[in-house]
Amino acid sequence: MKKVFILITLLFSTTLSGCNDDSKMDSEPQTTNHPQQQQLEQNKALVKTFYEGVFVAKKVKEFSDRYISENYIQHNPYLPDGRQAFVDFFEKELADHPDAAYSIERIIAEDDLVLLHVRSKLNTEVATNAGVDLFRIANGVIVEHWDTNQDVPENERTAANPEIMFNGNKNHATSPAHTSENKALVTTFVKGAFEQHKVREFSERYLADHYIQHNPWIENGREPFISFFEQLFQADPAAKYEIKRVIAEGDLVAVQLRSKLSNEPENAGFDIFRVENAKIVEHWDVNQAVPENSANSNTMF
Repeated sequence: MKKVFILITLLFSTTLSGCNDDSKMDSEPQTTNHPQQQQLEQNKALVKTFYEGVFVAKKVKEFSDRYISENYIQHNPYLPDGRQAFVDFFEKELADHPDAAYSIERIIAEDDLVLLHVRSKLNTEVATNAGVDLFRIANGVIVEHWDTNQDVPENERTAANPEIMFNGNKNHATSPAHTSENKALVTTFVKGAFEQHKVREFSERYLADHYIQHNPWIENGREPFISFFEQLFQADPAAKYEIKRVIAEGDLVAVQLRSKLSNEPENAGFDIFRVENAKIVEHWDVNQAVPENSANSNTMF
């Protein structure tokens, strides 16, 4: 939730480097005994297959024609709506950067939404990019997309651990047993700490003492989080945060946030929380300044 902004973004960042085999891309998802869970796995497999085809195999048109709807709704401010606009942009982008590398770090699915926590790097001369992409699926194709992208900053935390924005627990529980409870817990925390500015009250209630922090500007632990945001809201009592969407699966809960600090551009952010034993124990985030002009009329939210 630290406001670190980038001026231009990679729209997408993708999966599982080295998987150029189309037979692997088209593999069927693992099945379960629960119909709803089966659908979630199918949606995740669809999005992963799309990414592997476009960004790893670099077959942009083939996999876009197969998995993106023609009237694709685009919320990335640098691209117009439509499948063809996506194809045109990324065929050129990947041709200009043949060594570009992409990988998925985490994936969350709920209902018709699939969220990817991703990294990308166009070449050795530019910063690594942290991104979150959110897709909506209808009738077996991707019909809508939101994202945020942020350069990994150079500071003491990233110098000590260049993987700080990506590493951490990756074996998250996908069982639906506690999904609704975890979603409600995180929603209550974010509303209290950020929308209402009651940082200490809601942090002491919902954050674990050993809270693991992947934001590169805040240290690990509950108290550093409290200190950072209490100072922020004391300095800027007019700061506004608004939850736009919450996507949860198992122990992971992602929140899409719209925020505005005084004298700064509006911010689009995604925060991912891991919940364990009814406490938030780990956090990743990606933030991007909302540009003044957009190639589409959909807003980033």
